[in-house]
Amino acid sequence: AGTNSTALSLGGHVGNVIRWESSLDSFATAGTPITNTTTSLTATNISTTTYYRAVVGNGSCAPANSAVAVIRLYANSAGGNVAGGATVCSGTNTRTLSLSGHVGAVVRWESSTNNFSTAGTTIANTTTSLTVTNINTTTYYRAVVANGTCPSANSAIATVAVGPTVTGSLTGTTSICENGSTNLTLTLNGIRPWSVTYNANGSNPVTINNISTSPYSFSVSPVGTTTYLLTAVTDSLGCVAAPAGLSSNAVVSVTISSTTTWNGVSSNWFDGNNWCGGVPTINKDVLIPSGVSNMPVISGGNALARNLTINSGASVGIQSDGILNISGNTINNGVLTNNGMLRLSGTVNQSFPGGTT
Repeated sequence: AGTNSTALSLGGHVGNVIRWESSLDSFATAGTPITNTTTSLTATNISTTTYYRAVVGNGSCAPANSAVAVIRLYANSAGGNVAGGATVCSGTNTRTLSLSGHVGAVVRWESSTNNFSTAGTTIANTTTSLTVTNINTTTYYRAVVANGTCPSANSAIATVAVGPTVTGSLTGTTSICENGSTNLTLTLNGIRPWSVTYNANGSNPVTINNISTSPYSFSVSPVGTTTYLLTAVTDSLGCVAAPAGLSSNAVVSVTISSTTTWNGVSSNWFDGNNWCGGVPTINKDVLIPSGVSNMPVISGGNALARNLTINSGASVGIQSDGILNISGNTINNGVLTNNGMLRLSGTVNQSFPGGTT
């Protein structure tokens, strides 16, 4: 369509050219005369398929029409659009691209890894769909379309991007006190958010969904020494980490002792965060060391201990609404301030030396 030019030549005739004729309906009706008595005709810039013939006369014989020549007019080639571009998992993947909105026939498909800044790689495919499988790098695709004899046209480009390889590591090897807790840390690669699964000592799998940050930390409170193992990571594309992409270094050792030791995060006797070994019971020995940020204060409750040791420089305070029950002995090298009730609840004689006020 548009600018075009086609030369027609008459041959094998007997007589002289009287005129040429054109038609839009293959001369089903009378043709349109063209003033030209030569054996050639140049048709230019036609806008629809047109039929041509020459009219030849020889002496007094009746004129005769030549065979009909047709110049078919094709719309300009149009590449159209390609649907199906997406981000896929690295390694094993498949994607089907579909061409639509084009004018003409598919001559071939092309691929490129640099968005066609250089010539694309030819793909022998003349259909309107292309299936891409197992690519390992982001690749760009287009169809090349030609309509009749018109110059070919490229379609829009579809991008099949390869997402980052999904991997995960779990770390946090440490030692904690009985009844304590610690944080484990996940370091993840892929497209967020992730879902991960880990287990403890090879059983009791736990899944955490919708993790949107990396590194990501979470708390665990094992009752005994526990090995945590990362077993699965899946990203938002559904891409799954290969076994070789998972690593774990998270062994939490739990120190179990008959003594619970004050660590003084705050002054509240009844807060488990203040104890290495948990809030004391009547069957637990208690050690109050010096040098911690806060000394214990018993208020609004009934505190328990078996044997109580208060080191030099340490102290225990019992407020007016507090009670301290001791079933064993007391070693007091510090200060015990009693404004409430101190109850010796053992079944045998109990020792209670030291500075008590």
